[in-house]
Amino acid sequence: MHLGALFIASHVLTSGSVRETARRFQLSPSTVSTAIHNLETELAMKLTERASGELATLIASGRVLEGLEPIMAAIGELGQWAGHDGAGAEIDEAWTSRIPVKIVTMERFLEVADQGSINRAARRLRLGQPQLSLQLANVEKFLRHRLFERQAQGSVPSPRTGLGHAAMAFSYERAPNRRRRSQDITAADSLPVIVDLVANHGYVSFLGRVSAMPIADKVRIVDLDEHLPMSYHVAFNHRKAAADACAMIIEAAARITSETVVCTIRPADAGARETAA
Repeated sequence: MHLGALFIASHVLTSGSVRETARRFQLSPSTVSTAIHNLETELAMKLTERASGELATLIASGRVLEGLEPIMAAIGELGQWAGHDGAGAEIDEAWTSRIPVKIVTMERFLEVADQGSINRAARRLRLGQPQLSLQLANVEKFLRHRLFERQAQGSVPSPRTGLGHAAMAFSYERAPNRRRRSQDITAADSLPVIVDLVANHGYVSFLGRVSAMPIADKVRIVDLDEHLPMSYHVAFNHRKAAADACAMIIEAAARITSETVVCTIRPADAGARETAA
């Protein structure tokens, strides 16, 4: 559905009147009725019915209105960004009700922003690159703003429009459950960071039992069918303090695993030697 039609349908469900909505948005009653009908078709759910010539909203409409709240807020922000805000904090309802941009097009815009490339986004979306480029061009034409800077290495949100920040805010804050397709694989060299990504951000990782157990109440821990033997080594330079620290680490590791830990000690100015704890 178009964002404008969603805005119209939301107002009808709130006001309970097609004619009042039509007058307010300067539209024909048939256009307003079509918006409601399209929303019911999309949801496969009856939201309104006519009784004695009057429009009555059904119980399901309340749940739908709740679900539309974040979308309505985002539509309002889009209108304000595009310069179509009315008096005070009000938005230009006549303009907003005529936004011809579909939700799926906004999802595709976010995909391009995530990927930093129209070509990569098109492959991920299984669309033709010309088709995606045309959709973005139509959005830019309607908003009268350039959304992306086309560069040799890809397309990025235009800094002149401020959409770089806006895209990320919409992607992460407005839709916290939206899959972050550009972050399928993330490299992190800090164990606390990795544990946080797994516990709080939906990532999957191989973790040692010592690292996984503190977050066992937040995640599902799956034991591997086969034991994976892994070899760990401690490396340090020629300083005595580093050598003492190495010995402490070996001893601590032995206590944790209750197994023999083999450590390859590699001083900077000497050959390697094996030390067992």
